[in-house]
Amino acid sequence: NGNNNGNNSASASYVVDVLVNTGGKESVTDLFGLPKLLHPHDKSGTPMVVTFPLAHIDALSSVRLKLPTDLRPLESRKSAMSVAAEALRRIEEKGSGGGGGMKEKEKEK
Repeated sequence: NGNNNGNNSASASYVVDVLVNTGGKESVTDLFGLPKLLHPHDKSGTPMVVTFPLAHIDALSSVRLKLPTDLRPLESRKSAMSVAAEALRRIEEKGSGGGGGMKEKEKEK
């Protein structure tokens, strides 16, 4: 049990910066004053970099994306969010097993 406490305190010291799509400062919706999170495909959102403790992350993806090195400018964050949204779209398409593509071909006939 003592070892678990040591691991938890060690992992609590690590933080991860995460790019998220938000409704902006005008869409504050929780008790902590944090903006509402939106789906990456939502073009009306404002991309923000938010710092999370590593313990709050359940899983990591094996997808690798090329992003701008400096995410401080809004345009860089918008570009990175666009790249992430496209990657998610491709993953969702691939996850459908290709059946959707067959149905589209059938519709054309």
